[in-house]
Amino acid sequence: MPASDDQVGLLQFNSTALSNGDMMSDKVLDGELEMKPVSNAKPIRQTGLRWVVLGFGCCFLMGSYFCYDIPATSGETFNDPPYNLTQKQVNMMYTVYSVPNTVLPLLGGIFLDIIGIR
Repeated sequence: MPASDDQVGLLQFNSTALSNGDMMSDKVLDGELEMKPVSNAKPIRQTGLRWVVLGFGCCFLMGSYFCYDIPATSGETFNDPPYNLTQKQVNMMYTVYSVPNTVLPLLGGIFLDIIGIR
């Protein structure tokens, strides 16, 4: 099977070196190359890198939850001028923020169960 114009130069028959550097030609079968990976690198799940990524992910989530929960800790700031909000108004502001974040994950889970992960 002849190579198309966009494949010319990417693969060479009867050669062990390919221009992309990731694969190696071992045999030519019926005009097509059989490719085998050159690298013997371990998958990420078998290295310590996954624990580093997990640690960074946990720190990122902790920081984002801290930033989103700031209105609860800054209630006294909203009581002073120029805001002059009562404690009830500050709590209502935080409730308006929090209620959708408790309902939407449930609806999203039901939606994913219906359509499935594609």
